[in-house]
Amino acid sequence: MTDFRNSKYKVNPLILNRHSPRAMNGEDITKEQLMTIFEAGRFAPSAYNGQPWKFLFSFKKGKDWDLFFEPLIDFNKSWVINGSVLVVITSDQFLFDRKSETNQFDAGASWQNMALQAYDMGLVIHGMSGFDYNKIRSNLDIPESYDVLAMFVVGKPASKDVLPKDLQEKEVISDRKDLLEIFIEGKFK
Repeated sequence: MTDFRNSKYKVNPLILNRHSPRAMNGEDITKEQLMTIFEAGRFAPSAYNGQPWKFLFSFKKGKDWDLFFEPLIDFNKSWVINGSVLVVITSDQFLFDRKSETNQFDAGASWQNMALQAYDMGLVIHGMSGFDYNKIRSNLDIPESYDVLAMFVVGKPASKDVLPKDLQEKEVISDRKDLLEIFIEGKFK
């Protein structure tokens, strides 16, 4: 792995260097690769070990691909077309017959495990909020008791040259805010 970012403190390189490229080569990933990513997500922590998440997916060559792809905004369609798998992240609003206050947080932990696993496997994984949430809910028959949180695409990496010209300029490793901007000791200031 190549170091892309610098940290003031010693951070695991897997965490430090994980990023979300858009350039993919259009080749298929295997079901075993996808299940390995999902397996990593399965081991995320959750309140009372409730595991409120459900991840709906379709391979590009699968019969349901259009149900996942069509609700994307045009910007995302322009590069997701070279992905191999689309995934929708949902989480159950209820845990043991009561409202869950952490279902989205827990699903986010599962997503992060998957993002790290995919990066470690040399695959592209990119999360998205640019889609029609109502259309996804309708297309995939997602019950109202589940929050539709986000989508992500998985694929094999490619040179940024495969992207539309305007996206090639954006295909850079992003930095992060300074620690003191986002971590506060004591009261909110």
